[in-house]
Amino acid sequence: MLRRRSCCYQAQRNNMTAAAPPSSKPPPAEIARASRNPWLWVPSLYFSEGIPYVIVMTMSVVMYKRLGISNTDIALYTSWFYLPWVIKPLWSPFVDITRTKRFWIVAMQFLVSVGLAMVAFSVRGSAFFKWSLFLFWIMAFASSTHDIAADGFYMLSLSKHEQAWWVGLRSTFYRTAMIVGSGLLVVLAGVLESKNGLPPVEIPVQAKANAPLVSKRDPAAVKLAAQEGELRVIAQPSPLEIGLAEGSAEEAKAIISQAKAWNRQHGFVAGDNLAAVKTEPQSTSWWGSHVSGPFGTFLASHFPKTLSSQAAPVAAAGNLGVIYLSLSKQPPAGGEVVVNFGRKPHGIEYIGLGKSDKGFRLQEGERFVFNSSNWNQPAMAVIQLDPKLKSETGVTFVSNSGNIPVA
Repeated sequence: MLRRRSCCYQAQRNNMTAAAPPSSKPPPAEIARASRNPWLWVPSLYFSEGIPYVIVMTMSVVMYKRLGISNTDIALYTSWFYLPWVIKPLWSPFVDITRTKRFWIVAMQFLVSVGLAMVAFSVRGSAFFKWSLFLFWIMAFASSTHDIAADGFYMLSLSKHEQAWWVGLRSTFYRTAMIVGSGLLVVLAGVLESKNGLPPVEIPVQAKANAPLVSKRDPAAVKLAAQEGELRVIAQPSPLEIGLAEGSAEEAKAIISQAKAWNRQHGFVAGDNLAAVKTEPQSTSWWGSHVSGPFGTFLASHFPKTLSSQAAPVAAAGNLGVIYLSLSKQPPAGGEVVVNFGRKPHGIEYIGLGKSDKGFRLQEGERFVFNSSNWNQPAMAVIQLDPKLKSETGVTFVSNSGNIPVA
């Protein structure tokens, strides 16, 4: 009896389906999928998803370094930029239940664009570090919200088959944004910097087998005088030859310390208030007195260091070379000339790929500030060879002194 009723019910459904007129319009979802070509929005959507991330997390570090912010401040403050991506799941439900994914995508892209423009204007002011950090923080939240909406829009607009086909391509465009942000944009900024300032100076640095070992230098004995012509950077010696021989680690440390002290004493490098830190009494916080201090004491008493675990002191180090940088004449009254010094990139290093030659390491002298009081004093840049380097080779270091905020 039950089987007969089931067969009758199925026959009635078949008759109703056959009698129903065919629909001339496809479902709304099929209309959307048929009228929207993924090539028109998937590449640009995921490219715009990667650009804010790489600018906030990578390009901001390069910008702050070129603007003279200390490594301590850069490491402390830029490490917080990643927090919006870490806590992104906390407000993703709010994005899912309010408005549309298209609204959030367009709104966040507009907010990121405004943030980029305001960062460009903020670096011209005296309090650029504080304001740019605030703007980068807003961009980080906008970018993480954009990621939520973009992924949701991707899943709603494409079928499962289309999602599987596009999953590799969307990652490709996202990684392309990473290369553009950390490579091409940095190259563009470097070109602008070199075009709107003093002419760049290239100094060949060569590792030679017969070059002498460096000894402690006296920068006060370097003779400098005003020269005719336009204002420019003077580097001596050029080229610089460094002997392929191991020197004393203590002597190398003494030369580097001498260069650091000389550069800070004459105002070439903004100090990190090291003297104030050493002289002022250190106040112990509640965390240090009740948590980290007792825990450190517990570890030291129960897990003491043995002689075998301690690193042996390095008896030898790579040889050193010193380059003296100065200006050809006094800069305009009240003006400053900022000189950035470093190894000239080559090949794919221009787009942020590849690693620099570790055989030549700049130990001191990444950034110098010249003004009317120290323009005729030599700034010391110290380059050290890798002690494992045994063959003769050479690289090129370059000094750029363009308008960094404009770049």
